[in-house]
Amino acid sequence: FSGRLTYAQAQALLLSHAQLSDHELLYRGDIAVGQTRAQQSRPASDHMTAYHAGRTAWTLHMTTEGAGDYLAGTEIRSTPGELLLLSPLSSLHFKRSENAKEWIHYWAFFEPPASWLDLLDWPLCTYGVYRLKIGRDDDRRTLQNLFEEMVSLAESSDTFPQRLLFNLLEQFFIRAHMAHAETGTTQTDARVSAACEFMEQHIGESVSVADIAAHCNLSESRLAHLFKAHLGQSVKTFQDALRVEQAKRLLATTQFSISQIGEHVGYSDAAQFSKFFRRSMKCSPRAFRQKFTQTPPKNHPRAPKSTFSAT
Repeated sequence: FSGRLTYAQAQALLLSHAQLSDHELLYRGDIAVGQTRAQQSRPASDHMTAYHAGRTAWTLHMTTEGAGDYLAGTEIRSTPGELLLLSPLSSLHFKRSENAKEWIHYWAFFEPPASWLDLLDWPLCTYGVYRLKIGRDDDRRTLQNLFEEMVSLAESSDTFPQRLLFNLLEQFFIRAHMAHAETGTTQTDARVSAACEFMEQHIGESVSVADIAAHCNLSESRLAHLFKAHLGQSVKTFQDALRVEQAKRLLATTQFSISQIGEHVGYSDAAQFSKFFRRSMKCSPRAFRQKFTQTPPKNHPRAPKSTFSAT
């Protein structure tokens, strides 16, 4: 982390360049879709999946049976009728919930063109993770049918499967957007998004809740209310989750020392960083790095190669 640009500033510059580029020309990658059945009675199917390194595409999940738990700084439980959108910058684990005997979910890896950006404006759940809750049974069936058609198409020998998959996935997002709009719920407040972005940009600095509120022209109490209403957590909880996720990504994808990574996420003392990380992850930073660099994380089998990166 030497030089004039910090890691966060360099990352922001690269993302800004990607957003200003012509997505239609630069980011064309295959769509991969499938269904996963994690069942307690079938140990071979029932493992934890980790997303930390090498992901550049977006991921869509739709739970249809049972429940799945995601650990992304904070725990997220996905039940039937819920859609999760995982950005390339998210760093998380997910598995079948211990409270459910099985977890069946559809998944898709894709690179969204610029024309989809309004369709992907989902409520923020936590750093890099977005969620939609589909309430009506008719809407759920429609979305599940679209996923089933995509999975069937992906397994066929059709001449133009990718073009058809692209059209079906776009239809899925349009239908999901329409279903969500009918609920009358609002998107994430722009002030909450601004606060999250500010925390990300200043992740290595000692930024207080008062500093964040001042940046958003809000009182601390008003900012706390907005976070609770939109994200179901406090500002400090989100800030800690952001630090953990950034630390996990750096541990899994770089050779920077533990102290360097701790400094990057706001801890000048390596011992304090290790204590903070262990409290969240139940293991030391060193143990986490050994696990996710020596043994490649289990992933969905057909994740596409791509060059897309976005927030």
